[in-house]
Amino acid sequence: MSLSYIRDYYKVPAEVGRRVVAYGKPGIIMGAINAYIGVVLDADPTPRQRPHHPEDQIVYGDMADKLPKPPRRSNYDKFQHDDVDMYFHEWLGINKPKFEHRGSWPKWEYRMYRSSYASYTGRDVEGEWAPTKKAAKASYKEALKRKQDADRAESELLD
Repeated sequence: MSLSYIRDYYKVPAEVGRRVVAYGKPGIIMGAINAYIGVVLDADPTPRQRPHHPEDQIVYGDMADKLPKPPRRSNYDKFQHDDVDMYFHEWLGINKPKFEHRGSWPKWEYRMYRSSYASYTGRDVEGEWAPTKKAAKASYKEALKRKQDADRAESELLD
């Protein structure tokens, strides 16, 4: 629905930039949310549009001099609006580690690893086999630190 529909149906002066008092709180109309007006309240710490019924305790005022600054979009907001077929950590470029296990219950062993993006079979970081996931994670963190130190030393040699 649009603001023109709201204006025609409810016979109210709903326009982007119009000052309103919604439930006793001043704000500005920023758009339509279905059949509701989207109001950004002046006192909101995060300036987001909140839906308000066009006739329910809304007092319409004059047009505002300027519109409020739109809120800064978070990375997750950007991810949700992108048309991508991937998980959030992949969209951020994070190569998420995985667990593997071997043995049989109750003697499972665990290992944490991270595959490289360059090949599907290669692993660039791999921890040791451990009796618990916590120990496997600690082993993986040590291996990751060793790899980061080696990469850092290699890049310093190239500079």
